[in-house]
Order: sequence, then C-alpha cells, then structure tokens
Amino acid sequence: MSTTSGRVLPGESRDERPNIGILLRVPFQEVTRRVSEGLAGAGFDDIRPAHTAVFQHIKAEGSRLSELAERAQLTKQSMGYLVDYLEERGYLERRPDPTDRRATLVCLTERGWDEVRAALRIIAEIEKDWSRRLGKPRMPQLRELLSALGRMTPSERRLSR
Repeated sequence: MSTTSGRVLPGESRDERPNIGILLRVPFQEVTRRVSEGLAGAGFDDIRPAHTAVFQHIKAEGSRLSELAERAQLTKQSMGYLVDYLEERGYLERRPDPTDRRATLVCLTERGWDEVRAALRIIAEIEKDWSRRLGKPRMPQLRELLSALGRMTPSERRLSR
C-alpha cells in the first residue's frame, strides 16, 4: 500500500497557494459559526445553519415554496422540510397568496422577523470586526469585489430577475 503522507494536492488548503474555493470557504465557515453561536445566545437555539437557506431568500411580503427552493438551489422537498421545521417552531406561517388563490405564501412571523434582525446585528458585528482587522479601506474593497463576482455568476443573474 502506498502512502501519500506529506504530499499536497495543488490548490488544496495545505498548498502554499490554496484554490479560490478554499479561500472563500474559510471566511464563509467563520460567518456561519459566529451567526449560529450568536443566534443561540440570543435565544434562537433551534436554528441551524441549514435554515439560513430560508431566511436568506424569503421576501418581506412572503415567498412561494417553489421560489424559495429555486433561489436556494434546493429541491422543493428539501425546502419544504426546512419550512415545516421553522413553521412548527413559530418562525414562519403559510398564508394564501392574494394574487393566486391556488398558491400559498411562506411568510415570516414576528418571531421570524426577530431572528432576521438578530442575525443582521451579528453579521454587522462580524463586518466591524473584519474591518478593524483588514483595515477600513480594505473592507469596502472586499465587499465590492465579492459583489462583482456575484453579479458575474449565472445563478445570481437568474435570481435577480
């Protein structure tokens, strides 16, 4: 049996020049960790990172389940599972769609809005922390570059329709 100890694949995290996916993953995981911990500390200890797929994509006036699934790039079944969980815990409710009697909207409840506001406060603290660490001029650059990359992706163009 051959061993690969000590060998590094080009672009992996132990490489001296990790690939862009790894460079993006590490800060993303830090945001996820800090938001999860902060939400738990604020009394939302039943929220898991997977639930951000709902909170990030729901519209203020409510969204159809199929729209949430498409925007989050999940199956309707997976999104339905997340919505059911959050509805059972009082974050969401289903209401008739006023524009189509056959359709249902998934809407935030007051508890859901409280969670969103708490998450946004936590993210604002993360951004302040990163701004201090990177230096004030570099944080706007980071935001600008990430926004530009996001606008270049086919999925972002599709979602902004």
